[in-house]
Amino acid sequence: MITIENKNKYLTPEIILPIFQKGIHNTVDKTLAGNGFTTAFTNIKSERGFLDILIAPNVAVVKGKEEKYKSEYKDGDKLMAFVYGGSEVSDVEFDTADVILFVADSFLLSIDRLNSLGKEVRNICIDEIHSTHQQSLYRKNIRGFEDKVKGFFPDVALVSVSATPIKYLDVDYTINNAITPSQSVSVTNNASESIERAKALLKNGERVLVFTNNANVISRFKNRNKTINAKFVLGNTISLKLTAKAKLIRDDDSKLIIASSRGFEGFDVDGEKWNVFYFENRINE
Repeated sequence: MITIENKNKYLTPEIILPIFQKGIHNTVDKTLAGNGFTTAFTNIKSERGFLDILIAPNVAVVKGKEEKYKSEYKDGDKLMAFVYGGSEVSDVEFDTADVILFVADSFLLSIDRLNSLGKEVRNICIDEIHSTHQQSLYRKNIRGFEDKVKGFFPDVALVSVSATPIKYLDVDYTINNAITPSQSVSVTNNASESIERAKALLKNGERVLVFTNNANVISRFKNRNKTINAKFVLGNTISLKLTAKAKLIRDDDSKLIIASSRGFEGFDVDGEKWNVFYFENRINE
């Protein structure tokens, strides 16, 4: 196993580029979530006639990167396309992209289209690979996903990345991050007390990020008008449950972010000093 030293807060294209080797599949333990591996990947210098592909663990990640890209795009920036269930990507956008972001399902459905582009797929990065392995237990179409990718593009430089590699995963590279922010973690069984603490922080103007699959927890953040103003990253099932409990008003500039399991992995949060609350129901443990 090779160790790569990262002396910066965030990784750069120059640091990760040696990991991408033509025709070789490498697995990376980045050891620290949020150190910018996927951002560094999308910033690798483009070459005419070549294409890079990033495969994200869920739709929320692709949507989040799409929103950020479109809000910050300037003339001369590299061209990126975003493909996920329900997205509409024009042929022009797809054909001219330097980088395309997929979820695993959309990638598998786009193989013929990729092969018809007249471009060589140069690098493929599979983010949060542990998630793909875990999902493959109940999603037959992504079983052996890495082997499928290599089968479609045998000469590609393929890199699988995780900050939490699962047991028995062979790691080729590990990243030693010199700058590792300290975190204070509190554990409690009192959900109501935690909710009130989060609400007090919001009242004081602080930022709060709530992770939960519990609609009752989310509904506790509604105001007197039974509305919740927040940035939401929610799946369809929990959104449907919430319709009977509160009215959700999307506000991307809100100091409150509420995410269900759709945003548990690979979800980018802009800014610093977020107070994070994770509400989990553990039964028979």
